[in-house]
Amino acid sequence: MRKLVTVLFLPLIFSCGGNSSDKAESGNILENLTFTVDTVVMDPGDQVVNLQFVPSLFGLSSDQQRYYFMHRNSGELTVFDLEGKKLIKKIQFEKEGPNSIPGFVSNFQLFDDNHFLLTGFRIISTYDSAGKKLTDIPFDKEKFPDLTDVEGYSLQTGLKANERQELFFFAPL
Repeated sequence: MRKLVTVLFLPLIFSCGGNSSDKAESGNILENLTFTVDTVVMDPGDQVVNLQFVPSLFGLSSDQQRYYFMHRNSGELTVFDLEGKKLIKKIQFEKEGPNSIPGFVSNFQLFDDNHFLLTGFRIISTYDSAGKKLTDIPFDKEKFPDLTDVEGYSLQTGLKANERQELFFFAPL
């Protein structure tokens, strides 16, 4: 019986012992955190590029060689060549008239090099690279009475479409 008790307590004795190096660390868990930031410097040539709102409205071409940056207030679309790291062109959209864009562009979507979706308050339209309005998208909060004010705002400012503009969607805030 004595041998049985010794054999049963043997695992307990070895499991209770501990190495002093096994104690919990209480240091800075972010001490070894590292990250990198990629910065691309572009040559604007003799042009001035306004980065007032940070390039938050942008698109990449399907081959990822061109970067499109839409300036919210000025209605200017700036196109950069990522491989050559230089400004290719600027497209100035009209603020008034039949080809007008929203006064404050809240959303930009690139379909291809020549077709864009611009949304703003009560204006959702597609445009070409010459600045011509191609279509008005008939989405408006009044047509969807079940939407809350927040959802209606999301509809007008965050609408997206597939490339053929057959399906439209938005994510309520």
